[in-house]
Amino acid sequence: MKTLEVLAASMVDRKTVKSKLKEFEIEANRIQGDNWNDIGALILEARADEIGDSNPELREEILRAALVRAMTHQSQATSGSEGLARGVDVKRLRMKIFGDE
Repeated sequence: MKTLEVLAASMVDRKTVKSKLKEFEIEANRIQGDNWNDIGALILEARADEIGDSNPELREEILRAALVRAMTHQSQATSGSEGLARGVDVKRLRMKIFGDE
């Protein structure tokens, strides 16, 4: 089984990122993370940060995938404070993508 870090590192161009993200999702969904963060979202965010300004379109696509994971994780919260805690990742990712909030 490939690790999530290896899969994320293999996201190097927009031609293959969609297929790599699908493979990443399958592997990330197998991992039971902690209650506060989605590990898949954090790894994707780290990969996007590594890419930086060298490929802004690829960076944004990966950040958007991370945002979807973080939003899904937040929506599964069972209490208000848990949802607020999970929302920290959502807010940070939205800032990176849209520059709002």
